[in-house]
Amino acid sequence: MEREELVDFIGMSELCVESEKKLWEKVEQWLVADNNMDNCRDNVETIVPCMRFCKMTPTELLAIESSPLMPLFPDILKDKLAIAYRYHSLASNGIFLPTDQVPFRNYTSPMYGMRFPFELKNYANIPKIESRVCLSCQVPYLPSLEMETKKASRYAQFQVNFYPKGHFSTISLYGNFMGRQNDNVTLKISRQHVPVTVSPPHESKPYPPMLVEATLQLYSKKKELRFVGLTLTQTHIFTGKTPELVVDNVLDLARLKAEDSPFIVEGSLSGACFIKIQQVGDHLLEEDFCRVTAENSDIH
Repeated sequence: MEREELVDFIGMSELCVESEKKLWEKVEQWLVADNNMDNCRDNVETIVPCMRFCKMTPTELLAIESSPLMPLFPDILKDKLAIAYRYHSLASNGIFLPTDQVPFRNYTSPMYGMRFPFELKNYANIPKIESRVCLSCQVPYLPSLEMETKKASRYAQFQVNFYPKGHFSTISLYGNFMGRQNDNVTLKISRQHVPVTVSPPHESKPYPPMLVEATLQLYSKKKELRFVGLTLTQTHIFTGKTPELVVDNVLDLARLKAEDSPFIVEGSLSGACFIKIQQVGDHLLEEDFCRVTAENSDIH
């Protein structure tokens, strides 16, 4: 892989990786490879800024201090690690500065608490009324990534409803229940009103405004290779007045119902939803910020 290709690759927020530390290990291997050592300083100066060190734990950051690159380029690495340590120091006191908030990628490690997988078996034969995928998602928003101190985190509770055979709902009209439905493959994500606080045990405050990037992935399989066949990403600012994100047309229902649908593997539809709380704070309510982020969405 050429340097420019690597920079483009690790610069992507939609990159799906186990953790930032695992990504760094692969990047480090590339940087110290014999065929890259002649341009090592240029490579480090170009590639290291693309890494998101604040998304590593302090323990993982400490391990990087023993990297073979550290004695060669302390002027580059020490500065990046210092910024990451500062981020964790402030976060441990519940302080998140907007300028310090680097976006999460699609991390699959349970440490991040952002990935929620699902599988709908027997997709072709399951009745529409039973096809809704429901996920209860507890996501840290004042996180401590260290597992042993995670009890000090605060969590936001989200409810994800995915309708892969078309949307349906039940309403009450004059004491009678009536159904409403359509063929739109719909994704709904709502934030509950009551905060979940792990510590202190009796502390309960309203949720702060949250900029959430939600990513829905549907998986495909070719031969023995399992891969992401579809990715939808939508950004929404959750507040008391805007507690729900709705995507009406995730994809054409016909693509899921087709006999050769790439998303139905051995009769099942499987995927995952990532709930990434990218920023927290009242600055999200500023008019200019809301306008810039209002239409930030992407489907692949």
